[in-house]
Amino acid sequence: MIHQITDFKKYSIFPVLAFKHSTLLSTRFISGKGFILISITQAIRVKRKLAREIGRERIDIVVANALDYSRYNEDLANAQAQLAKKIAMRVRLKLDYEIRQLYCKKCKYFIIPGRNSRVRVGRYRVKGIRITCLRCGHVYRKIIKP
Repeated sequence: MIHQITDFKKYSIFPVLAFKHSTLLSTRFISGKGFILISITQAIRVKRKLAREIGRERIDIVVANALDYSRYNEDLANAQAQLAKKIAMRVRLKLDYEIRQLYCKKCKYFIIPGRNSRVRVGRYRVKGIRITCLRCGHVYRKIIKP
């Protein structure tokens, strides 16, 4: 026996059909094929993949805005940067290396090169960069490959 479930929020964003023995399937429209039945786990995977793509785009936009705002208002830039971190945590994304380097690993503050951080180039045999967070004093050392 097949019947339509009206409580969509409980199961999925897609219309859900309940079968005997509580096997849940979802209908999804695919262009050219019409509506097809897929399992709830497949529907959730599709939903997460779309959420991650949208999250990646929004993170890039928010970090770009934070870098633009950093010239005028450091607090607004930090708020934008923290929003990017929250988006990444919400959709379970790892931030890109270039974006991760803009955060202090000790105080989690948004580092703006030249404004609230000091950048020094080392003069040793092994070339490196030292970045100092001026808020908490934490020093990052990165080796430059020749």
